[in-house]
Amino acid sequence: GKEFVAHFLRVRGVEQEKALKMASIILERLDLGKEMNRRLGGYSRGMKQKIKVAVAVVHNPDILLMDEPLQGTDPEARHILIQNMKEWAREGKTIIVSSHILNEIERMTKRVVLINEGRVYAVGEMERIRELMVNRPLTIRITPEGPEKVRRLASILVEEPSVSSVSVSGIHLMVHTSDARRFYSVAPGILSDSSVSINEFMPVDDNLESLYYYLMTQKRW
Repeated sequence: GKEFVAHFLRVRGVEQEKALKMASIILERLDLGKEMNRRLGGYSRGMKQKIKVAVAVVHNPDILLMDEPLQGTDPEARHILIQNMKEWAREGKTIIVSSHILNEIERMTKRVVLINEGRVYAVGEMERIRELMVNRPLTIRITPEGPEKVRRLASILVEEPSVSSVSVSGIHLMVHTSDARRFYSVAPGILSDSSVSINEFMPVDDNLESLYYYLMTQKRW
């Protein structure tokens, strides 16, 4: 592994000893220190993926273009790669990642470009994109303190104009709204007036993947 990474530095004109040292440093950073002297044929798919990332960054580029950099990695390797990408960004590097694993992208950054079949659907900070989508439906899970208060709270919330429907799922209320901005603004008052204590108030589909698939159905975007 170390010789493989060092080879690409040698191609760039880096002297052999320095190339091996630089390769060792990046492989240690990617948690391959104990494996760097093994033959690549014995590496797992995730380890090979980290080797590819090492080759891309070992010469300290200012811009990184990465296509599916987490492909084939296990959860621990994904965590290591994501943390390093965040650190490289903080160090001033520009990193552009192309991926269809949207929940992983969400862990890396909040600035996205959503593309489908060559068409750009949205660009910018995820929060700003959500704000512009005032009619986007959203489901919010509310858990009252005490299961006996679930149906009482449901009967109150269903009267709110911004709520399209309310369903009961065990000890939870699933509130469906097409105007999340209004619902978020009125919900505290409704809950306070109802005198029902709340253990949980959480959007269940407010993520990058649901945002992407919603946009795919909207011709105006």
